[in-house]
Amino acid sequence: MQQIITEHLNAQEAKNKCPICYISLANSLGEHIRKEHGEEEFRQTVLKAKESGMADPEIGSLFGITFKQLEEIITEAYGVNISMLKKRKKVKYWAPKNFKEENTTVWSFKQRGNWATHDGRYRGNWSPYIPRNVILKYSKPGDVVLDYFVGGGTAAVEAKLLGRSCIARDINPAAIGLTKENLNFTPPEVLFERHPIYEPEVSTGDARDLSDIPDNSIDLICAHPPYAGIINYSSKVEGDLSKLSIDEFFNKMRKN
Repeated sequence: MQQIITEHLNAQEAKNKCPICYISLANSLGEHIRKEHGEEEFRQTVLKAKESGMADPEIGSLFGITFKQLEEIITEAYGVNISMLKKRKKVKYWAPKNFKEENTTVWSFKQRGNWATHDGRYRGNWSPYIPRNVILKYSKPGDVVLDYFVGGGTAAVEAKLLGRSCIARDINPAAIGLTKENLNFTPPEVLFERHPIYEPEVSTGDARDLSDIPDNSIDLICAHPPYAGIINYSSKVEGDLSKLSIDEFFNKMRKN
């Protein structure tokens, strides 16, 4: 069914033939699929193009959709806004190479950071260099780090690697699933020699209600808040702050 797409033919060839019924096209591929095969078939074909590794701009041109529309299709299907629809990468190294703690008030990183299980597929997450620096500067091994916007688990992974206990929460169950996937690793024994390894406590939860966490039990809050309407982190999760208007977003953030 998806032979044309999965074989990575160029965009012009794909535009001229439907990967479902294989007829030659006079109009655009996206327009044809929607009209002849329906909206659901259109979404599935877009997802299969994305899964095959086709670049986002090429998908947009091929199916006549914007980047925002592509994000919505992915988020609706997977429950979480991710940039890559593939299995987790194999770990090649466990720490950033030639790492030095930041000592200025302006931080800039030449690379985004892809050690351990970090891969950047959760859209809008932060570079792992940031939580690594924050955790090292403002906590010590064994301390409890709280991230109530855990997303894909960047801070939780760093807490585990650096010997900190971590409470990791997110309102989106699909994000929690992604976090657990990224935390599913056993660090090399050399890390155990430096400090104990603590498995983060990961659960679905609303950042606006932390009443179940005892007072004075958190040593460091290390969290990356959602963007105000720039990136939608879920499709149908009630309470997702990224779904709010600008004014509503800031009102909610002030209460947190």
